[in-house]
Amino acid sequence: MGYRMNLSELMQCYSASKQYKSRIVEILSVRKFLDAHFQVHRMKYESDPQLMLIDRSSFEERMSKNKVSDGTLVFVWNLWKVQSLEIFECLDSIERADLSECEDTARFCFNYFGVRSPNNSSDTCILSNPNSAWVRNSDKKFILRKRNVATLDARHFASAAREYWSQEIVSTGLRVLEALQSRLMKPSLSMYCQSVCLVHIFDITRFVESKSPTTKKLQNFLSLCVESKYINSVFPLDPRHSLSEDMVSLRETEFSNNLLEEIISRNIVSSRNNNELSYRQIGEVVMTMLGSGLLQRNGIREKIITRLSDNSSWKSFIENLISVEESSKDSLSRELHNALVETYNINWRASDYISPKCFFYLVERLFILVPHSRGFFFTTKSSFVEYLMCLSPDANPSSGLVMDKKSYAADTFNFVASVVRECLDNSEATLEWIARSNIDGNYYLPVLMLRLFVILCLSCLNSELSFNVLFEVLKVPHIKCQLPWNFCDAIRCRRTNNVSDEAAVAGAFNIIGDPLVIVASNENSRRLEFLCPSAVFLDLKSFSCRNEVIEKLFPKSSDKKANVEPNVVSEQVTQSSKTTEGIILELLDALRNRNNGDSKSVVMIKKEEVEKHIKFLTADVAKLSEQKRSRVHSGEDENDELDENTTTIDELTEICSLLDTSDFDTKAAMPKIEEILKRLEERRPRLMLSSSNDLPNVSTVGSQSCVVSDDDEDEDGESNSKNGG
Repeated sequence: MGYRMNLSELMQCYSASKQYKSRIVEILSVRKFLDAHFQVHRMKYESDPQLMLIDRSSFEERMSKNKVSDGTLVFVWNLWKVQSLEIFECLDSIERADLSECEDTARFCFNYFGVRSPNNSSDTCILSNPNSAWVRNSDKKFILRKRNVATLDARHFASAAREYWSQEIVSTGLRVLEALQSRLMKPSLSMYCQSVCLVHIFDITRFVESKSPTTKKLQNFLSLCVESKYINSVFPLDPRHSLSEDMVSLRETEFSNNLLEEIISRNIVSSRNNNELSYRQIGEVVMTMLGSGLLQRNGIREKIITRLSDNSSWKSFIENLISVEESSKDSLSRELHNALVETYNINWRASDYISPKCFFYLVERLFILVPHSRGFFFTTKSSFVEYLMCLSPDANPSSGLVMDKKSYAADTFNFVASVVRECLDNSEATLEWIARSNIDGNYYLPVLMLRLFVILCLSCLNSELSFNVLFEVLKVPHIKCQLPWNFCDAIRCRRTNNVSDEAAVAGAFNIIGDPLVIVASNENSRRLEFLCPSAVFLDLKSFSCRNEVIEKLFPKSSDKKANVEPNVVSEQVTQSSKTTEGIILELLDALRNRNNGDSKSVVMIKKEEVEKHIKFLTADVAKLSEQKRSRVHSGEDENDELDENTTTIDELTEICSLLDTSDFDTKAAMPKIEEILKRLEERRPRLMLSSSNDLPNVSTVGSQSCVVSDDDEDEDGESNSKNGG
């Protein structure tokens, strides 16, 4: 009988075993669930993007419909794992001749292995079938035969049964691992699904390894996790790629932290040069520590410290890094500053030097940790999420910040600005740094240049650095050509539209999909919320724990359905069109570079982002359409605007449909995709015009088109005072 005919019946059987507390039926049902999954070809598994989110009700629903997926396989494995652990505990109790707390499981063990034990408590087990497989593999000298009866001491029975069940764990575990590895090899798998597969593979491998001697197969699975893309998924070259609620939720799990801890441990063990960590290893280890929950784990910090030179600034920093909440706040930022200065000033052409990804990740964290005497500071959403990742869920989100001390970290901002300008101006040296870090320069150089310019923007907002520095940088052709044109327009439009520095930067950051975040701790900062409405404003005093801030940064979709006024609806459509436009340009760039490294998977990630924006744009247009109908008596002809947006939605949907095919990277598909993208590009001015009918608003500055000559950017207007003053 095929699995499609009996899965639903098996589900009924399993449910009945839970209801009537039949331990034997429950364990056998779970094993049959596993076998049913193994019988299905992996290519026939249903698509299951939410591997981590399969709960009991979802599992029961899918089984009742005779459907299997990677998620249901993992769910069944976890059931099997729990039951196996209970069986191992029961066998321990049998060895001690104490079955008072596991009578039902002991009954299963005796029945499954074919033994009888008088009153379930005797020291002697009678073998019903002395020729069974588990008996043949046990030590024969402990089996006593008298006439036709074979007996085995309870302790030796428990030992033999444990050995046999361990082999079952290895056998079933390897089949689950092979299924997940097959899933991992799918070329169109999103970064999130790849990450989920890897943490499950690591968790299952570790459990199987704990029940058997390490084999080459298990070592290969461990290497797949540790040496694979997981660290690059959690800490991608482009920080925007991990900026999703799904990835944040995954990184909060013990699965993720266990894998990251293993990666750190291997980094430490592989250290050379008299057991001292190289700057590359230091960068990876510290970045991983600061971007995960590992700070709360005992022993990791001590392992790292033993691999650092006594005169290393990194050793002082890590010694002070008890946890972000408990560390001396002033000294923590000072030690990190000193460590980054030390690292940058050595010969970066030396072998095993820190990568630019790790270095500027730590620079962004430094901007958060330095004292902020004004009671507020500016950062990006991606950077602040990384800070939140190192806090425990119930931690006070402001516990690691210095927001009230009357000090100004001028040396820090000057150092960072100098480093950023040097890397931007000398792009050839920057490209060499990228290449020496074994990173694809064709993909990463524009990503890094944008990140550097973002850091420079934050330097201007958080310090006394003049905003004119940004204009000077945008005059440099080799820098400007690496940045998104609409991002540059949003920065340069600041003078033309007579908006504040903060509003201009917020509009630009929204275009690239990494919103400006204003983190505040006093009431005097509230004015920034009105001055810069397109930024995310976080009043830390209104949050009792870190998780509340995460919910604010990643609002549930139901939170976005509030009724709004007509002019707000129009602003929302403008924002959706603008953001979609930015995503389209990124998709086009990914398509053009799809043969470089992992860029083909980046295309699929961008496709998912486009699909999300289609949903937002569709909802917003529907609301706007309803508002237009209610105002039809005004005689305004606004159909053109709706037609433009509807056409855009249709064209984006067609692109996603073409990308859904496994052979989109062909001569037949690519010209069609490029043709649609070209039409969207040609209609950009009309799209922007259709969404700018309302009065100018700083929240939509990023979507307004303007042309400013370099000659007009020499001086900063007095009307655009620093930080909204």
